[in-house]
Formats: sequence, structure tokens, C-alpha cells
Amino acid sequence: MFFKKSNKKEKNIFSKRSIFTLPYDAHDYEFKNVTSINLLNGFKMEINKKINSFTEITCNLQKYTKQYFISFFNDKNLLQLGIEPSGSYQIKLKNNFKNIVTTYHSVISERKEIFTQFDTMMYFTNYNMALKLIKPVFEASNLIYIFNMHSQIDFREESNGLVNKSKAGNSFIKSVNCGLELVGLEKHLGIGLSGRIEGENTVTCVNLQRFNLLKISFYRKLFEFNKGLFTSGSCIDAGIETQTNIKNKTNSILGGIRYKSLSTEMKMCLNNLWNMGASWEEKISDKVKVCASAEYNFVDFDYGMSIIYSDF
Repeated sequence: MFFKKSNKKEKNIFSKRSIFTLPYDAHDYEFKNVTSINLLNGFKMEINKKINSFTEITCNLQKYTKQYFISFFNDKNLLQLGIEPSGSYQIKLKNNFKNIVTTYHSVISERKEIFTQFDTMMYFTNYNMALKLIKPVFEASNLIYIFNMHSQIDFREESNGLVNKSKAGNSFIKSVNCGLELVGLEKHLGIGLSGRIEGENTVTCVNLQRFNLLKISFYRKLFEFNKGLFTSGSCIDAGIETQTNIKNKTNSILGGIRYKSLSTEMKMCLNNLWNMGASWEEKISDKVKVCASAEYNFVDFDYGMSIIYSDF
């Protein structure tokens, strides 16, 4: 993870309400959290060390690659520098100003190829807007322009500007989101549309890209137990997604299930080609976490393990 939060309490830029509109790219984040597996190949060790209140260092050590990062931050700004022994460099800048979040990311490879991305996102009570400029590594390629907007209609009752959570569960539909995305490259323009319906324990999302690729995902929280007054407890949730290429008339399906508690997270995923993936994360202390993952496709079997140490 490149952007790490400081231990200081950040100012809440969404002080008018206790919830805010999700970004366009995160409209189906519940499904992605269930089915996104961090596949490891071999052994990996990650060390996160806090130097002082505004400086952190991170080391990612694997058999063939090594990455080193140093981060400087405060409540509103972040500067991160990264280097690899192979000769790659990267820099990230992030700034929070009122309801505007600006991010700059640049990567220089060992071949002196440069990738650059600039993002600006504006958050409002019921919608947000984002503008992205991407310069790929290919010298002949032009800038990619991305603009998206995501709005929300909330059906949860409010009291003094804050969501009344005691009554929020009485409604079958909590909120409805819709979004629009425009992608420009040279003389081409791509249009994307998204929709999201959030219920008590379910989330249904629809996404259409360039009027060709249709994605429909469904997420459901199956069980929740050991929930206390001040703790979230444990839960079992699942998700499934279908993708349809309208022009080629091809379909694909991806499904997954997850168990999550304060110290453990386990995932299992399966697609229509019978490719299987699984991961396990266990927090064995306040500073140490152990992770393992595997993938099998009836031809190859890849697996790995990692140990993460963090003192912040």
C-alpha cells in the first residue's frame, strides 16, 4: 500500500453527514473485497517502521524484487519516494484541501520509461466528481483523459444532519447510486455507466462500459456474529459477478466467499473456467500479520506466503 494513514485524527471534511458518496471506481467495492485475492509467489516480507510522527519507511523484500519507500506526511499532505535496486523509481504526492483530494503518481522504470498519473477528486454531500490524466509509458501514446461522476440518493432517515442509524435498517433500500464515466484517447471517446442499490445486507451493482461490456454483481452479508456494542465482530459474506461481452456474445462468471473477524480473513474464489484461488490472513499480534495464498487452474499451482511487520 502506497498511501498510509497517519496516527493523527484527520479532520472530517464530510462533517455535515455521517456518510458520503462512494467514488465511481468503488461502486462495487464490497464485491471486490470478497473476490480480490493478493496472490503471492514464493516468500515475501514487508517491514513498516515509524521513525517519528511524520516519517515512515517501508521495505518489501521478495526473492527477485526489493522495494524501499519513505513517506513524509501530516494531516493533509503526503510525499512518498520509492526505489528498487533494479533502477526503478517512483514518487507520490497527495494533498487534501477542504473537499478536494489531489494525487500525483510517477514511475520511472529501469529503461527510463515514464508513467504518470494525475487525479483530482471533489467530494460533495450527495455526489463526487473526478478528473484523471494518465500518460502511459509508451512514448508514442497520447494522454488518456478520464472524467467520472457518482451521485447518491439516500433513503435513510436523518436527524440534525446525521443519519439516524437506529431507523436505517427499517428500509429495504438504504441508498441508490448512479454514475457516468467518460474516457478520451486521441479522437476516441468511451462512455461508461454504473448503478448501485444498497439494501440492509445486500449490494447490487450494474456497470456498462462502451455499451459493450456489461457487468452485474451481487453481494450479500450471510452471517454476522459476536457483534458487540463497540466491536464489529465476525461475518461471512459472499459475492458473484457476471460479465457479458455484447458484441462477441461471451460470458464469464466469478464468485467468492469470505470469513472476516478482527484478526482473521479467509477468502475463496472460483470462476467459470474452474480457476480457483484462496487466501488467508492472520494477525498474530498487534504488529505482526501472516498471509498465505494459492491459485490452481488444473495446469499450474502457484502459492506463496508473507510476513508483515508494522509498528504503526
